[in-house]
Amino acid sequence: MFAADHVGNIFFPFQEDKCRDFVVKGLLSDDNDLDRAFRVVEAELGFLFDFFYARYPSIKDTLAPDLIVYAAILATSIFTLFCPDLVKHQPPGGSAANIFIHSFNLDLLVTRLVIVWYILLESYQFLSLFIFSDWHKVKMLCRYVQNESWHMALAEIPLKVLCYFTFSKYWKGSIGQYFILDNAHPHPVKSFLSWISLKSLDSSLMTKSISLPPEVRQAVLRRLKDVEGNITDGRMWLYELGFVDKEIHLDCMHGHTYARYIMVWHVVTSICSYGLPALPSKETASEELVKNYAVATKLSGYCAYLLGFKPDLVPDNTYKSLSMVRGTQHNARKHLAECKSNKDKYYKLLELGKLNSTQHEVRFLSEGARVAVYFIDRFPNVEEQWRVLAVFWANMMLWIAPSDRAEAHATRMATGGEFITLIWALLTHAHVIGRLQPPGGAPGFLTSENQNG
Repeated sequence: MFAADHVGNIFFPFQEDKCRDFVVKGLLSDDNDLDRAFRVVEAELGFLFDFFYARYPSIKDTLAPDLIVYAAILATSIFTLFCPDLVKHQPPGGSAANIFIHSFNLDLLVTRLVIVWYILLESYQFLSLFIFSDWHKVKMLCRYVQNESWHMALAEIPLKVLCYFTFSKYWKGSIGQYFILDNAHPHPVKSFLSWISLKSLDSSLMTKSISLPPEVRQAVLRRLKDVEGNITDGRMWLYELGFVDKEIHLDCMHGHTYARYIMVWHVVTSICSYGLPALPSKETASEELVKNYAVATKLSGYCAYLLGFKPDLVPDNTYKSLSMVRGTQHNARKHLAECKSNKDKYYKLLELGKLNSTQHEVRFLSEGARVAVYFIDRFPNVEEQWRVLAVFWANMMLWIAPSDRAEAHATRMATGGEFITLIWALLTHAHVIGRLQPPGGAPGFLTSENQNG
């Protein structure tokens, strides 16, 4: 999985078809359990997490040296904690050097608290990185299979406990959300904190983290199965459905990099959201609309979050990604400054889209607004709009996930992991390795048609 980042791609005859079939016809074979693919990848990444960040990276390693060190630390700490000499100890300055509160030795309390905290910290690290690591579980299960003497309740109960508990997970199961147009009116306190921290706190101030909804995971996997592993950027699909035309494509999509393509459709999705009379819910809308709205908005917010705060995970120039996000945000704050509600933003952005403006002050917003105008006018049915947007963003996640930035993914695993890492690892199994977009940006429709022909 991480080898291509270091030694390049290794090609074997017919490997692409076999790898693609393994994922599409193997891991994704059961329509009622598509999530199985992510469970397999999560297990693999768990082993990789142990390999990179634990000192027990193989079932061939032994715990004996670490167990001896831990036992020595534990024994020494407990002996020191309850040692009577600790109570009787007098510093060079006599008892006056100690801090007493109502005849209670505060120095002694602090010392013992530090020792207890040290014991707890060492115990947690030993249990999470050694005893309950995935490698140790596999090692114990192998021994259980090989030794018939272990096939008894006395040995099986500890094994069940060992396999049931997991102390640490490399992936927190949540995704970041960042909606650029929603930040058109920055809060004064947040703006001050952003300025005084030199933007280092922006990730906490302007984003939020949500638990990844099951329907979002299902949508991405469903799209991968529907296209049978043959991933494109979705422009030809939109054109064939009539959601974009060649003029819109040439003006707003041709030659776009990953970052610009994401920003255009992030603006489109936000505009469509502002146009809804009310947020879809089970009481006011169909189940299909609620699901598609959740998929489209969550993935749109996540892609914007990746561009703005995790640009090293997107296979694009990091500077371009950050510039695109900041430029769009700057345009939004200027153009939407007088808007008091989402409806005001909706009409103001539609008006901008109809002008086809190329002015620098609205350059980043104008393309998305123009696509949104065509998109809404062409297909005014709300359910149809969100059905297409849900499929589009599921496809977008597949499109931006492949890259050769294995080191960036490994680094993020140490701080909670990212959803895009799961997709990246899954696509690696399908032999989708390296960025899918040409270095010069997205080609035109005619180029794509000629290549397909």
